[in-house]
Amino acid sequence: MLSFMLNHAGSALVALAVALVAGLAIASIVRRKRAGSCGGGCAGCPNAGVCHRK
Repeated sequence: MLSFMLNHAGSALVALAVALVAGLAIASIVRRKRAGSCGGGCAGCPNAGVCHRK
């Protein structure tokens, strides 16, 4: 078991790094959605007055 873990440590670290980056990206998207931003420009958007009330 220890041999398996040592042989695959690099792959596990890369997978962990990818999962961390994906988690941060998803958290950023969720934070922006909760703040009311859709992430796109409102110029020409037919729902600009509905989703971004000022």
